[in-house]
Amino acid sequence: MSGADVRYRIVQAFFTVCLGVFFAGVYLRSGNLIAPIIAHALMDITGLTNPTLIGPKVAAVVSQTPSSLEFILIILLSLIILAFGLYYIRKEKWDDIDKTWDEFIIE
Repeated sequence: MSGADVRYRIVQAFFTVCLGVFFAGVYLRSGNLIAPIIAHALMDITGLTNPTLIGPKVAAVVSQTPSSLEFILIILLSLIILAFGLYYIRKEKWDDIDKTWDEFIIE
């Protein structure tokens, strides 16, 4: 990341936060760590086959300075991922999440 421009760093941080929200949502809803691990692996495989569509870190490897189009695609993908993550943990599902996690509580 050394030498990367500020715009790239901001987009990468935003993408990372969106992924974190998504993976947390998958984990909370499933109660299973394997589900977000599989989702992350699929994302990595997709990034290897089409780096422009997966994230700023991989896109920057392809071109040291991502184009404006790459930044727009990354931000749009980030927003979609964030929306799914927030959808998974929306307030209406808190009872389901509690039920899932109550199964893990050992008394």
